Amino acid sequence: MGRAAPVPSPPSPPPAPSTWELIVAVDPALDVDPDPGAPCPANVPERVVAVDRDLLIGREDDRRDIHPDLPVADPGASRRHAKIVRSTDGTIALQDLASTNGTKLNGVDVAPGSRQTIHEGDTITLGRWTRVTLRGRP
Repeated sequence: MGRAAPVPSPPSPPPAPSTWELIVAVDPALDVDPDPGAPCPANVPERVVAVDRDLLIGREDDRRDIHPDLPVADPGASRRHAKIVRSTDGTIALQDLASTNGTKLNGVDVAPGSRQTIHEGDTITLGRWTRVTLRGRP
């Protein structure tokens, strides 16, 4: 009787990125109900923000002393709109902070207060025109 052929191991998943960053963009295509009094800004360059700690996303408000880690100049965003949370195992999660107009992850509403793991290439939309994409860097 012969030996059974060895069973090949499944391929290893790609290594997790050593650092994460957010690409923050103004996307006029998201502004489905334009307000002539507060038009979507044009030609705004994308920003790259390192995810090296938890990040509050929202509108700045000097009178209330609210200064988010990732400020967005979007009238549809709440002052404390959402939070990006880094876990000790390196995963990244999105938490909607009961924002007025809600947050979407890949086009799906995020329940207020819930925390959802986000992955390379996932897109967060909030406010009237803000799009945030997660990108890993080796």
